[in-house]
Amino acid sequence: GERLAALVGPDGRERRLEELERAGLREEGRGVWRFAPAEPGLWQVKVRTGGAERLEPRLAFAATLDPRESDTRRLDPSELSAWLGGASRVTVEGGEPGAGKGKEIPLWSILLLAAVAAFVLEGILLS
Repeated sequence: GERLAALVGPDGRERRLEELERAGLREEGRGVWRFAPAEPGLWQVKVRTGGAERLEPRLAFAATLDPRESDTRRLDPSELSAWLGGASRVTVEGGEPGAGKGKEIPLWSILLLAAVAAFVLEGILLS
């Protein structure tokens, strides 16, 4: 007695049956549907029973991207570096190369060290 009413995408937007059919959703018979979503993530299925619609968690499915989409070997290394934040964060100013003068320490490493120290201190205080 349940019929497909809509799909709720990973972005939370509801896509009604008519919109899904334009995007390639096809019924293959006897309640079997085929759909290739463009967005990766968890898709939830909304069904209609009588006049009421509800999400059916047993029918939810996960969509993944084609692994070729994340293959970075096809990109030029300089282009990839630009996409991922540019040059290295370690800089050396003046003096001999590799002398260690003017090196930056990333903030995340200091915060990580502080978090580990707090964790250890908490363990000592509780024992």
